Amino acid sequence: MTTPKELRADNTQPRNGMIALYTLASVAALIALKPLFDSYFDSMISTEVQEKVLSQPAVELEAIHERERVLLDETGVPMDRVRAQLARGRQAGPALIAPQPSTAVDAIKGWSSLPPFVHTANPHAVDPAVAAAAAAAAADEAAAAAAAAAPADAVLPPDAVPPADAAPPADARAPAVVAPPPAAPAPAAPPAAQP
Repeated sequence: MTTPKELRADNTQPRNGMIALYTLASVAALIALKPLFDSYFDSMISTEVQEKVLSQPAVELEAIHERERVLLDETGVPMDRVRAQLARGRQAGPALIAPQPSTAVDAIKGWSSLPPFVHTANPHAVDPAVAAAAAAAAADEAAAAAAAAAPADAVLPPDAVPPADAAPPADARAPAVVAPPPAAPAPAAPPAAQP
């Protein structure tokens, strides 16, 4: 028995080329039409905002302006005269608010207390005497910190102590290493009594 043509399985290959062509054409059309859609929606929104928001009377704002006008009129000076005075004040203002040289000496006192190497023509140049003094002070601080960090009861080995007739250290400011006198040996414990 034969099956009708409508019931037979479809063995045709998918048309991939045609599917890709329609996909690319759709994407290109959407990209090309996006600026048109944007301008359409922008014009529609701006029309709605104009009709529903901007064209409506601002009742509360007008009430606020009216209260301000009443308060300004109650001062006894008309607004036209106030505006004229302000305009005249702006013309004469630069002479009234021009900066004046200071007579205070605080800034001069501050500059005179700076280190001497800042007073040179080149502010980045360092005076050699000042640099040497700073290096010596840093070395003194480092030596003091090292001495403070050493334990007080530390005993140097005998070979670390220089002989008495040895030359002084190269840096005359550095103290010579002197070992403390040897400690007396601890007395031996008495033997335990036998029962």
